[in-house]
Parts: sequence; C-alpha cells; structure tokens
Amino acid sequence: MKWLPTSLILFSVGAISAIAETAVAKPWESFVSDQQIFEAQTIRCDFTKGVGANWDGAEPRLEFHRDGFGSEFLFDPIGDREARSIGNAGSEDVHVIRTEMGLTFIEKTSAGFWNTTTVFGFRDKKSPNRFAAVTSKHVNSFTHPTTSQYYGLYKVLEYHK
Repeated sequence: MKWLPTSLILFSVGAISAIAETAVAKPWESFVSDQQIFEAQTIRCDFTKGVGANWDGAEPRLEFHRDGFGSEFLFDPIGDREARSIGNAGSEDVHVIRTEMGLTFIEKTSAGFWNTTTVFGFRDKKSPNRFAAVTSKHVNSFTHPTTSQYYGLYKVLEYHK
C-alpha cells in the first residue's frame, strides 16, 4: 500500500476548504443594515424557499419547498401598531411589533389560526428596497397540526412621507 506525502494531503484539504469557503456568500457580503424598514408603508412578499411539517404520524416529517407557497400578499398600510394583511385568501388586520430587529406582524385569522412574519432590518445590498424576511403559519386542522415556515425577501413598495 502506497501512502501520499502528508504535505500533499494537507495542501489538498486546505485547497478544498478554501474553495468551499469562497463558494458560499457570507451574510455581510449580501446584506446591509437599514433602519428605513421602520418607515415602510406598503410591503409585498416574495418567499422563495420554505419548509413544512407533515404531522401525519406521531413525529413531524419535514418537507422542503423551493417554490414558496404560491401566494402573494401585502402589508398595507403599516401603522405604528397595526397593519392590514392582504392576500389571496382575503384580508385581516394584524398587530405590528417594532423591535431593534425589524417589524413583526402577528395575525390571528378568522378561523383562529396564527401567522407571524418578521421583516428584518437588513436589506439586499444590490436592491435597496428588498429586506430579509421569514413567515410562519400555524394551522390546527381537524386531525393534526399543519405548520410551515418560508424565507425570502420583502420589497418595500412605498415609504411613509
């Protein structure tokens, strides 16, 4: 059995590590802190990836989704403590919580389900009106919980004047 020299092995591992490290964008290369999110009056979602939990058994099974959840919705107008959520299933008044992290919208649907969305105070460096966001849906169907969380960017359509 032939052995490779230790220096060749270490060089190969180091080169692979360097390539892997440069292939992944670092958050600070993609986002910049922007407190202008607190001045948003109208924002529209664009969620591109998510995960749902299938509770058809005693343990949840995660299902990954790459296409978002197929609906577009707005928060308009956004006030100090309330906003209006407008989507394909109708519209609801939602609570707005402002923290140093960003804006969080909490919705209790007419069916009694809870949805939360956070728009972070970090925007895409290349697009000044697109902010990082996450939304979570908590549904209690008749036989089991139905939960999901999606990730993407919110676009600010209008700011308060």
